[in-house]
Amino acid sequence: MYRALSKGALVGLVIIIIVIAAAALLMANQGGQQATTTVTTPVETSTPTATATAAPEVYKDTAVLIVAFESDGTNIIQHAAQTPILSKVRWFSSESIRSEALTAKAPEVVRNFLNKVKLTGTFPYMPKTKYLEELKGKLEEKGITVEGFVPYAYDAAMLGMLAIIKAGTTDADAVKQALLEVSKEYCGMSGWKALDPKTGDLEYQDYSIWTYECSGGECKFVDKYIYVAAEDKIVPIDQYKPSLDMCKITPDNIKEYIAEWIKNTNLKGEIVIGILLPQSGGLAVEGQNMIKAALYAIEQVNEILKELGAPFTFKPVVQDTGTKPQQALQGARVLVEQYGAKLIIGTASSAALSGIIDYVNEHKVITISPSSTSPALAKDDYVFRVVGNDRGQGKALAKLVNEEGVKKVVVIYRKDPYGEGIALAFKENFEALGGTVKLLGYTPDKPDYGPEVKQLANMIEELVKG
Repeated sequence: MYRALSKGALVGLVIIIIVIAAAALLMANQGGQQATTTVTTPVETSTPTATATAAPEVYKDTAVLIVAFESDGTNIIQHAAQTPILSKVRWFSSESIRSEALTAKAPEVVRNFLNKVKLTGTFPYMPKTKYLEELKGKLEEKGITVEGFVPYAYDAAMLGMLAIIKAGTTDADAVKQALLEVSKEYCGMSGWKALDPKTGDLEYQDYSIWTYECSGGECKFVDKYIYVAAEDKIVPIDQYKPSLDMCKITPDNIKEYIAEWIKNTNLKGEIVIGILLPQSGGLAVEGQNMIKAALYAIEQVNEILKELGAPFTFKPVVQDTGTKPQQALQGARVLVEQYGAKLIIGTASSAALSGIIDYVNEHKVITISPSSTSPALAKDDYVFRVVGNDRGQGKALAKLVNEEGVKKVVVIYRKDPYGEGIALAFKENFEALGGTVKLLGYTPDKPDYGPEVKQLANMIEELVKG
């Protein structure tokens, strides 16, 4: 056939064939590139989506446990979000990171990252009683965000006042005894508050297990399971029905108890209650809501005292701890020496509490912390804590992480009494379950944690390779 064509026609035919082949090849390449682009280019969204909740599939047996406060935790997570290997492992957390600082007020990069790595953690369990729901509604009407330890701040203030009223005096030893007695029967926003006379801590503490989830542009902490301390097991939250038979003194009937207790009281005038909680520093966001909750409890009791014609009222005075031991001590001095405080509600952190513990014991000032959890501060003294200490939480976290199939963990934690308490308790319990733990402590209150996150990534890589 080709022999019949002229030389010019043959050349023209060859050129046409080459052009057609080149065009076909170009179209194929463009189609392939377009398909590849569709798969590999990350889609940036303005809000986290539900489809991002799947945990990374690459290193299922390796995880990070972060023990941080709001401000340092946010900075660490921002850096982690820019470090590829850290988005390929699971992330777990202690209770201190659970606040609106990581939901509504968190930068988008933080919310997207936490949603992607399926952040999961523990928090002291609060039974969903009518007292919690009713008081939560009243606090929210006042513009108070009820998250984290806000209910515990309410209960700390309420318990302290009831103890003083029952004792009929501000003498520290009498109030201490009354506090132990009242706590055995009191159930408030955060549940039953029975205190251990040997340690000043809550006698018994279960833990809720939550997951960070985003949907429709809203991110929140969702409680899904309960770690039952007495049985050392994890159960679905809807299957756990704690007994509240011990609850005799409740928000419904405190007026009746107060009316009985004030009949022979020696209390007169204004009794100063110091509120020593953070308005600045690493726990500022939650601290401000905790202060408002404590003030609301004082407002409620003062209304009852007025109705009953009692010869005394409570006067709150607020001091900022700055989430720092030295500033907390300065605040305690002001409350006691300038205002004559007979009761202190605070502090929020174990580090801040360690800064005032010797001072309040020396001056015999009953101090009730809503949220300090370091085991090192569990003593028979004038300091009480309406939450379980971290020996229990470390055990709960170890159980949780192990049951998630994780075998190797790097704990990045604050180098302070709180962070060290959680890290060591977790390490002890997780290693007892056959796991491997590496510790990475960091100095609190630094402006940036980029170097620490780089070190964290290197440690994770070593565990993965090992």
